[in-house]
Amino acid sequence: MTCRLLLVDDHSLIRAGVRALVSDIPGYTVVGEADDGSQLLDHVLRLAPDIVLLDISMRSTSGLDALTQLRANGCTCKVLILSMHTDPELIMRALESGAHGYLLKDTTATELEQALTALRNDERYLSPAIAHTVINQ
Repeated sequence: MTCRLLLVDDHSLIRAGVRALVSDIPGYTVVGEADDGSQLLDHVLRLAPDIVLLDISMRSTSGLDALTQLRANGCTCKVLILSMHTDPELIMRALESGAHGYLLKDTTATELEQALTALRNDERYLSPAIAHTVINQ
């Protein structure tokens, strides 16, 4: 069964890059994209993705605000934060808001696949570079 992904990032180049990487991973497909958190709930309800790859910093509605709205509406899809931010408080807020994983944008294609596989298998995923941050909180 193919795992359905939704990409939400305000940078089209990032979305294109992630889409290209995902196309090389068997068993995954990108079913939609959004460039702002305000579109997240609508896209999730319409496209029914299994996993949302969500940026935190976007122009009008942040990823964290969109994630909070998503969870308040009872949506249970898995969310993988894809961010450049390494601030411990921000990481903890994302996880407490309902994210299942946190992946840094400077990651490798292999790590992206590991993160997607973890979420697909009902596990959580943290980039190794920030795992100590969460453990020490």
